[in-house]
Amino acid sequence: MTGPLRNIAVVTLRWTSAWAILGLVVGIALMLGRAEPIAESGAKPLGLGPYAFWIPLGFGVASVFGLLLGLIFASLMAVVDLWWPSAKPRPAWFASYGQRLLCGTVAGGLIGGPLTRDRNAVFFAGLGLVSAAVSSFVKKPKAGS
Repeated sequence: MTGPLRNIAVVTLRWTSAWAILGLVVGIALMLGRAEPIAESGAKPLGLGPYAFWIPLGFGVASVFGLLLGLIFASLMAVVDLWWPSAKPRPAWFASYGQRLLCGTVAGGLIGGPLTRDRNAVFFAGLGLVSAAVSSFVKKPKAGS
């Protein structure tokens, strides 16, 4: 794998692992907070065991979301790079952050649109935007390099 395909695979793996870790942390927090899983019969479980299903559920859902978001984001980034080669001048803000933020927002919207089929897709677009912002912060060039 070379060129854009390798970059798509690396970015997808990176976003999947980041979202998987986030899902794992949220699952542990829900378990320790003893969040009610589903409508229960009224009897409260005594231990944390019945709440432990939050961990694999959070991990799995976040991993799948991260996989889809990363794949769509990386593909959109590759398409924009092919469409607008680096030889053409870009505005400074767009070159630094705009492309990542736009692709992240669109990727989140493309996931949320078919899932919700209403204006709640904006929430998923926001998740994509935040993910792209974090990615921009992590990938920002170091001073002096």
